[in-house]
Amino acid sequence: MNERLLKRWAITEKLLSEAALQVKDSAGFVECMDYIGYNEFGLALDTLAADAAHQNVDTHFWHLLKKAAEVMGRSEQVKEFRAKRYLARKSAAQQAVQSDGPASGGSAR
Repeated sequence: MNERLLKRWAITEKLLSEAALQVKDSAGFVECMDYIGYNEFGLALDTLAADAAHQNVDTHFWHLLKKAAEVMGRSEQVKEFRAKRYLARKSAAQQAVQSDGPASGGSAR
């Protein structure tokens, strides 16, 4: 088999498996891991993206999905996951500012 293809599969499997660990308590985790086990990476990616709508995932999760989509050549999902990563980053920054506000004992500069 083509060495380059095997390398891409290994990279994709690693990215998807790492992302799956962030939603390991979700209903789709076992399904996702089954898809990964059968090299059904597209189905695994779709399952993770759908599961994330019901989970508290961080920017790294979206980065992993974006990288997997890049390796798989799924340009529309790359754009989607890039946007979701940006929104997650923005949300985290807003939460950090709010938790440092006067109501939580932070300074009111």
